[in-house]
Amino acid sequence: MRHLVLADYGRQIGVTGNRVVVREGDKTLGEYPLRRLRSITLAKQGVGLSSNLVLACANNGISLHFHDFRDQPVVSLHGSQSHAVPKVRRDQFAFSESPQAREWSREVIVGKLRNQRATLLYFGKYLKSQGFDSAESIERTAGILDGMAGQVSRLGLDRQWRESLMGLEGIAANHYWSCLRETGLFPESFEGRQGRGAQDVTNQALNFGYALLKSALWRCVVNAGLEVYVGCLHTARPGRPALVLDLMEEYRAWVVDRLVIKMRQDLAAQSHLNQKLKRRVIKEFHQRLASSVPYKNKRLRLESAMQRQVYHLVGHMMEGRRYRSMRFRW
Repeated sequence: MRHLVLADYGRQIGVTGNRVVVREGDKTLGEYPLRRLRSITLAKQGVGLSSNLVLACANNGISLHFHDFRDQPVVSLHGSQSHAVPKVRRDQFAFSESPQAREWSREVIVGKLRNQRATLLYFGKYLKSQGFDSAESIERTAGILDGMAGQVSRLGLDRQWRESLMGLEGIAANHYWSCLRETGLFPESFEGRQGRGAQDVTNQALNFGYALLKSALWRCVVNAGLEVYVGCLHTARPGRPALVLDLMEEYRAWVVDRLVIKMRQDLAAQSHLNQKLKRRVIKEFHQRLASSVPYKNKRLRLESAMQRQVYHLVGHMMEGRRYRSMRFRW
C-alpha cells in the first residue's frame, strides 16, 4: 500500500519503530511500513494522530493531507526535503502571465473533453455488446464532444480567452452529464452535476473522488517544486490551489467518473454516501492509481504517469518543451 486513507471517526494513527500503526481503542487495525508509504490522508474529523507521526512523515517524504467536513482537502503537510527550487517557481510565475499559459490551458481543456469522450465510449462498448439502445445516445454525445474538442483547439486566445474557454467547456459538460443520466450510467437520483452541498449520493461520490484526486495531484505539484496556488486556467483566489485544479481537469472523467459509474448499482441502493461507500471509493481510487496505463511508448502506473506529466509541465514552463495532455485509450 502506497497511500493510506482514514475515513472513520475515532481512530488513532501513530508510529512505532519503522511502521505506521492504526488503532481503534486497544485494537490494532493495521500496520504499514514507512518506506512503502507515499501519502496519508485523514478524510474524517475525529482521527487522533501523534507529533511523532508528523516528524516520521516529514523525514520519509510522506505527504500528510487533511479533509474537512465537506470532504475537501484543507491542509497538506510536506517535509523540507521537497524540491522547492526558487528558479522553478520564478519561471512558473512568469509563465502564468504569458501567452503560453493560454495555450497550455486550451490543451488541458482539449484533453478533458477527449477523456470525457473516452469514458463514454468505454461504457458504450459494453452497452452495445448487450444490445442496449442507450449505446446510440453515447455514440451521439461522443461525436459532439469530439467536435467540441476540435472547436476548443482552434479557439482564438484573445483578451477574453478564459471566459470563452470555460464557456465551451461548460457546454460540453452539459452534454456529458446529461448523457450519463439519460443512459442509466448514473442512478436515477442524479439530476445534474452539483459540487459542494450536494444531496444525492452520486454527486457526493463524485465530490469525494475529486477530493482524493486533488490530494494526489497536490502531492505531484509539490514534488515538482511548483507553487500549488498559481495556476493558469483557474484564477487565483485566497486558499485556492489553482494549479492543482488546472491539472485535475485531465483526470476527472477517466479516473473518478469511471469508478463512480462502476459503482452505480451500489450507489442507487443508498440515499447518501455512507462510510461503507466511502471505503469503496477509496479502494477503487487507489486501484486506479496503481493500474498500468500507456505513457510515451511505455507502460507506467497511473500515479507515476501523473507525476511525470507535472515534470513535463515544468519543462514546458522553463524550457518551452511541448506539453500534451493525458489522453486515455478506451
